[in-house]
Order: sequence, then C-alpha cells, then structure tokens
Amino acid sequence: MENAKSEEARRHVDGYVDMTLNLRRIVYLSTAAKSLSDDVVSSIAMQAGTRNRITAISGILLSDGRRFIQVLEGSPFHVEATMKRIVHDPRHVDIKVAENVATDRRCFGTWSMQFRRVGDGYYSKDFVREVAEAARDIQDVSVKALLVGFAALGR
Repeated sequence: MENAKSEEARRHVDGYVDMTLNLRRIVYLSTAAKSLSDDVVSSIAMQAGTRNRITAISGILLSDGRRFIQVLEGSPFHVEATMKRIVHDPRHVDIKVAENVATDRRCFGTWSMQFRRVGDGYYSKDFVREVAEAARDIQDVSVKALLVGFAALGR
C-alpha cells in the first residue's frame, strides 16, 4: 500500500495529474439512510467536487432526493480511496457497485463532479443527451442504461 501511495505522489506535479495513466471507473448506486434536503446534497457534492479536483477524479452524481447513482473516474488509488470513504459513510445504505473496471479513457473527464437532481423536470432532453454522449465509452450496456435512465427521470 505504501508503494501505491509513493507512486501516486510521484504522479502529482504542482497539482497536475497525468491524465494518460491507467484509470479506474466505478459506478455505484445507493440509497440515503434518511431523507436529505437538496441543500445538503448540493453541499456534499460541492465538497466532493473540491476534493475531486485536487485528486483528479471526474464523474457525475445524480440523485432523485433519496437514491443516488455516481460515476467516479481517476487513478485507481484515488478512486478506490473515495469509494472506501463512501462505503463507510453512514448517510449511504444499500450500496451496489454496478461497474468497477480498469480503463484508459474517462467518460466524464471534464466534470470534477457534476451534480444533478433529477425528477424535478428542470433538466432538459439536452442534459439526457449530454449524459448519453459522455457514457458512450462505457462498454456495459446495462450500466449505460442505468445512467441515462436515471438522468431522464422526471423529464
């Protein structure tokens, strides 16, 4: 584990992370242990976005207020550490990993952690298309369908 930390530290230079390295993508679904207000979820997403920019994790977090689907992409070390924090976070229950794969390409590379609340009718077909386009390189069609379907809730 120490070697992994040392190797990961060598990849960082003044906050820059080489985006051509081997990557890991985890897609998971979870349920909130108790109802969370949109403000609380937005605050969590902002904190995650800040941490993700520092560790070069990209992805998307979608929520309908009770259920979540999230994509985490980045170095295996940082993605796995983030997933470990999520698994131990008491605000999440019923966590199911839909995809955990090594990859050489990011699907949500420009999104440090895009957060969208779905189901309120605010987001348009354009957003659903944007998610579908970003997810085009996900090989597992059921995972792709989960993301696009969740993004389309409430449209």
